[in-house]
Amino acid sequence: MQIIITLFFLAFTAMADDFKPVTVYTPGMDAVTKSNFDYRIQLGIAKMRGTRVSWSITTNNNHVVYHMHNESTGSNWDVNGWPPSISLPYTCKDANSGIWFYVETDGRHVTAIQPDGTILWSKDPFADSHLALYRTQTPRIAYFTLTDKSINIIFNSSQFGTMDIKTGYFTFQGQN
Repeated sequence: MQIIITLFFLAFTAMADDFKPVTVYTPGMDAVTKSNFDYRIQLGIAKMRGTRVSWSITTNNNHVVYHMHNESTGSNWDVNGWPPSISLPYTCKDANSGIWFYVETDGRHVTAIQPDGTILWSKDPFADSHLALYRTQTPRIAYFTLTDKSINIIFNSSQFGTMDIKTGYFTFQGQN
């Protein structure tokens, strides 16, 4: 029943003279899928009546790139997106300190390993920060990027924050 209502709603929206972006979620859609869906609408993939827009997705320098082409007007445009989700387990090295960071297969634990092989720290940022479950029963690290002094983490629940490279202390910054 929910799918039929959603399809009817989308068909009705497509018949409108001026398209207004509308966010429609289906039951069970996870936070990353919702985020991608919202982003595509912001990009303008949704089109005005009477036009034909084709698009493709690729990666460039480890970021998602949307390439759009309006077949009615001949216009083209590219939009750079976010980096793709990490594959678990995940490792990366801080070039300045030589510390290796390892995100375990469970997507929850992060370990910092010094250049000599000793463990600097091992943390579960979700549990250590006493975060409440939000949008999913199994929060996992989906995005993991290094800066000069911290690690930016986004969970598949859309909760996010930073970890201190030296101590592993996680600072919760918010949720979408």
